Amino acid sequence: MGAVQTGGAAPESASASAEYALGRNLEFGIDLPADPARALAHYRVAAQQGLPEAQYSLGRLYASGEGVRQNASIAVKYFRQAAAQGYSLAMNRLGVMHERGQGVRKDVVEAFKWYTLAAETHHSGAAANLDNLKTRLSSEQLAEATTRASRSIEVAALALAK
Repeated sequence: MGAVQTGGAAPESASASAEYALGRNLEFGIDLPADPARALAHYRVAAQQGLPEAQYSLGRLYASGEGVRQNASIAVKYFRQAAAQGYSLAMNRLGVMHERGQGVRKDVVEAFKWYTLAAETHHSGAAANLDNLKTRLSSEQLAEATTRASRSIEVAALALAK
């Protein structure tokens, strides 16, 4: 999703994109020696400028403990920032975090909401996560989860209409 932002946010800057690209190269050892700790610093600069890909990448590193001390709560913070901008990978990951109780209180209804939002934005794995979770929800939980997801989709649609 990347460059599209709504709600009065500043447009993505070239420096944010460059910082993110350098972070990816450092994280994955593309044309440079792999160095997740240095990647984290570049992702942080891009994330502070509002780049959702960088926010998501910071979340991934904090979730895995790669290049930084593992901290699921901080990971959730960055996933939320990216998800608020419509970044489907972050939405799906928030579903995982809520389903497993990593960095947040375990809440399968909230996980269902995030999987639904990710599926609505065409995340390829979200539909499978959603189908898997549906089989484990009670009818009451499924009704509440569907309501939460619908409300979130309506809010997102209103934000995009502005």
